[in-house]
Amino acid sequence: MPAGADHPGAGVAACRAVAAVLGARVQIKWVNDLLLGERKVAGILAIAVPDPLRVVLGVGLNLRPRPDIPLAATALPIGWLQASGAPDRRTALATALLGELAALLARPATIMPAYRQLAAWVGEPVVLTGAGPVHRGTVAGFADSGALLLDTPAGRISAATGSIRRATP
Repeated sequence: MPAGADHPGAGVAACRAVAAVLGARVQIKWVNDLLLGERKVAGILAIAVPDPLRVVLGVGLNLRPRPDIPLAATALPIGWLQASGAPDRRTALATALLGELAALLARPATIMPAYRQLAAWVGEPVVLTGAGPVHRGTVAGFADSGALLLDTPAGRISAATGSIRRATP
Protein backbone atom coordinates (compact mmCIF):
# COMPACT_ATOMS: atom_id res chain seq x y z
CA MET A 1 0.00 0.00 0.00
CA PRO A 2 1.33 3.48 -0.76
CA ALA A 3 2.43 5.37 2.33
CA GLY A 4 -0.50 7.29 3.74
CA ALA A 5 -3.03 5.46 1.54
CA ASP A 6 -5.13 4.57 4.58
CA HIS A 7 -6.31 8.18 4.94
CA PRO A 8 -7.18 8.78 1.27
CA GLY A 9 -8.86 5.37 1.28
CA ALA A 10 -11.11 6.44 4.14
CA GLY A 11 -12.18 9.51 2.16
CA VAL A 12 -12.92 7.46 -0.94
CA ALA A 13 -14.83 4.87 1.11
CA ALA A 14 -16.89 7.57 2.81
CA CYS A 15 -17.74 9.24 -0.52
CA ARG A 16 -18.80 5.96 -2.04
CA ALA A 17 -20.87 4.97 1.00
CA VAL A 18 -22.70 8.31 1.04
CA ALA A 19 -23.43 7.97 -2.68
CA ALA A 20 -24.66 4.38 -2.36
CA VAL A 21 -26.84 4.85 0.71
CA LEU A 22 -27.97 8.46 0.48
CA GLY A 23 -27.67 9.16 -3.24
CA ALA A 24 -25.57 12.29 -2.59
CA ARG A 25 -22.41 13.11 -4.53
CA VAL A 26 -19.81 14.39 -2.10
CA GLN A 27 -16.20 15.32 -2.83
CA ILE A 28 -13.02 15.12 -0.80
CA LYS A 29 -11.45 18.40 0.27
CA TRP A 30 -7.82 17.58 0.99
CA VAL A 31 -6.85 16.38 3.49
CA ASN A 32 -9.73 15.32 5.68
CA ASP A 33 -13.13 16.80 4.82
CA LEU A 34 -16.07 15.79 2.66
CA LEU A 35 -18.02 18.50 0.87
CA LEU A 36 -21.56 18.50 -0.45
CA GLY A 37 -21.33 21.41 -2.85
CA GLU A 38 -19.39 23.94 -0.77
CA ARG A 39 -20.66 22.67 2.58
CA LYS A 40 -18.52 20.54 4.88
CA VAL A 41 -20.58 17.50 5.79
CA ALA A 42 -17.93 15.16 7.19
CA GLY A 43 -14.44 15.00 8.60
CA ILE A 44 -11.89 12.19 8.76
CA LEU A 45 -9.07 11.77 11.27
CA ALA A 46 -6.23 9.25 10.97
CA ILE A 47 -3.84 8.58 13.82
CA ALA A 48 -0.83 6.26 13.56
CA VAL A 49 -0.42 3.97 16.57
CA PRO A 50 3.10 2.49 16.84
CA ASP A 51 4.14 -0.96 18.03
CA PRO A 52 2.72 -2.67 16.05
CA LEU A 53 2.06 -0.03 13.45
CA ARG A 54 -1.67 0.53 13.05
CA VAL A 55 -3.83 3.41 11.92
CA VAL A 56 -6.95 4.40 13.82
CA LEU A 57 -9.54 6.13 11.64
CA GLY A 58 -12.37 8.31 12.81
CA VAL A 59 -15.06 9.38 10.37
CA GLY A 60 -17.61 11.94 11.49
CA LEU A 61 -20.61 12.45 9.22
CA ASN A 62 -23.04 15.29 9.86
CA LEU A 63 -26.19 13.22 10.02
CA ARG A 64 -28.17 15.44 12.33
CA PRO A 65 -27.90 19.21 12.16
CA ARG A 66 -27.16 21.43 15.10
CA PRO A 67 -30.41 22.91 16.39
CA ASP A 68 -29.20 26.49 15.87
CA ILE A 69 -28.37 26.04 12.16
CA PRO A 70 -30.94 25.39 9.41
CA LEU A 71 -31.07 21.75 8.35
CA ALA A 72 -30.04 22.37 4.74
CA ALA A 73 -26.91 24.26 5.77
CA THR A 74 -25.02 21.52 7.61
CA ALA A 75 -26.32 17.99 7.12
CA LEU A 76 -26.15 15.24 4.57
CA PRO A 77 -29.44 14.20 2.99
CA ILE A 78 -29.98 11.75 5.86
CA GLY A 79 -30.99 14.80 7.91
CA TRP A 80 -33.86 15.43 5.53
CA LEU A 81 -34.75 11.75 5.58
CA GLN A 82 -34.92 11.71 9.37
CA ALA A 83 -36.95 14.92 9.41
CA SER A 84 -39.49 13.38 7.04
CA GLY A 85 -39.92 10.23 9.12
CA ALA A 86 -38.06 7.98 6.65
CA PRO A 87 -36.18 4.94 8.00
CA ASP A 88 -32.90 5.53 9.85
CA ARG A 89 -30.04 4.88 7.41
CA ARG A 90 -27.10 5.10 9.84
CA THR A 91 -26.51 1.34 10.04
CA ALA A 92 -26.62 1.01 6.26
CA LEU A 93 -24.22 3.93 5.94
CA ALA A 94 -21.71 2.46 8.43
CA THR A 95 -21.94 -0.96 6.78
CA ALA A 96 -21.35 0.54 3.33
CA LEU A 97 -18.40 2.62 4.58
CA LEU A 98 -16.66 -0.39 6.15
CA GLY A 99 -17.33 -2.53 3.08
CA GLU A 100 -15.93 0.13 0.75
CA LEU A 101 -12.84 0.60 2.94
CA ALA A 102 -12.18 -3.16 3.07
CA ALA A 103 -12.47 -3.40 -0.73
CA LEU A 104 -10.06 -0.49 -1.20
CA LEU A 105 -7.51 -1.85 1.25
CA ALA A 106 -7.65 -5.20 -0.57
CA ARG A 107 -6.68 -3.35 -3.78
CA PRO A 108 -4.51 -0.43 -2.58
CA ALA A 109 -3.39 0.54 -6.08
CA THR A 110 -6.97 1.70 -6.73
CA ILE A 111 -7.06 4.20 -3.85
CA MET A 112 -5.29 7.23 -5.30
CA PRO A 113 -6.87 7.03 -8.77
CA ALA A 114 -10.28 6.95 -7.07
CA TYR A 115 -9.25 9.76 -4.72
CA ARG A 116 -8.22 11.93 -7.65
CA GLN A 117 -11.63 11.40 -9.28
CA LEU A 118 -13.43 12.49 -6.08
CA ALA A 119 -11.14 15.40 -5.16
CA ALA A 120 -12.58 18.89 -4.83
CA TRP A 121 -10.90 22.09 -5.96
CA VAL A 122 -8.41 20.62 -8.48
CA GLY A 123 -7.36 23.53 -10.69
CA GLU A 124 -8.71 26.03 -8.16
CA PRO A 125 -6.76 28.70 -6.27
CA VAL A 126 -6.26 27.89 -2.59
CA VAL A 127 -4.30 28.92 0.47
CA LEU A 128 -2.31 26.19 2.25
CA THR A 129 -1.73 26.64 6.00
CA GLY A 130 -0.39 24.44 8.76
CA ALA A 131 2.50 23.02 6.73
CA GLY A 132 5.17 25.61 7.48
CA PRO A 133 4.90 28.95 5.70
CA VAL A 134 1.54 29.91 4.21
CA HIS A 135 1.43 29.15 0.48
CA ARG A 136 -0.95 30.44 -2.19
CA GLY A 137 -1.35 28.48 -5.36
CA THR A 138 -3.49 26.25 -7.55
CA VAL A 139 -4.29 22.65 -6.66
CA ALA A 140 -2.41 20.64 -9.28
CA GLY A 141 -3.38 17.21 -7.97
CA PHE A 142 -2.19 14.60 -5.51
CA ALA A 143 0.91 12.42 -5.28
CA ASP A 144 0.61 8.66 -4.93
CA SER A 145 1.35 9.16 -1.22
CA GLY A 146 -1.75 11.35 -0.87
CA ALA A 147 0.30 14.55 -0.59
CA LEU A 148 -1.16 17.73 -2.06
CA LEU A 149 0.56 19.06 -5.18
CA LEU A 150 0.30 22.84 -5.26
CA ASP A 151 1.47 25.07 -8.08
CA THR A 152 2.75 28.30 -6.50
CA PRO A 153 4.42 31.34 -8.05
CA ALA A 154 7.75 29.83 -6.91
CA GLY A 155 7.02 26.43 -8.47
CA ARG A 156 5.27 23.19 -7.53
CA ILE A 157 5.38 22.10 -3.91
CA SER A 158 4.21 18.94 -2.20
CA ALA A 159 2.54 19.01 1.22
CA ALA A 160 1.78 15.93 3.31
CA THR A 161 0.04 17.90 6.08
CA GLY A 162 -1.86 21.11 6.45
CA SER A 163 -5.19 22.51 5.46
CA ILE A 164 -6.47 24.30 2.38
CA ARG A 165 -9.16 26.90 1.92
CA ARG A 166 -10.34 28.66 -1.18
CA ALA A 167 -8.25 31.72 -2.00
CA THR A 168 -10.04 35.03 -1.98
CA PRO A 169 -8.95 37.74 -4.42
